[in-house]
Amino acid sequence: MLEDYILLNTVESFGFKKLERLLDAFDSSANILKASKSELQAVEGIDEKLSGEIAGLDNRRLSHELHLMEKRNVRAISIFDDEYPENLKHIYSPPVLLYVKGTLKEADADAIAIVGSRK
Repeated sequence: MLEDYILLNTVESFGFKKLERLLDAFDSSANILKASKSELQAVEGIDEKLSGEIAGLDNRRLSHELHLMEKRNVRAISIFDDEYPENLKHIYSPPVLLYVKGTLKEADADAIAIVGSRK
């Protein structure tokens, strides 16, 4: 499942609100990735461009992303993981994934973070 979120996170302009709508419609990340363009477009906020990008995702893209993560010694935490910072879950549109280098400690609960570009 984490790999599904890593793959979906490679799609530009794909955020938590759209993920929530898609999960409501398809019940799982795996089902989202199996859906056709027309099925995806039936979900509010998923236009033709976004549905095409999601429907066009493949394992090569995932392999590339996993390779970059390994090369940079980075791991991903999804918003559904227990380790995801609780305070961050409650902002308007929290990131689906956090890419983490190192460890998150309990003392980090009151830390300030900068959430920014993937690049």
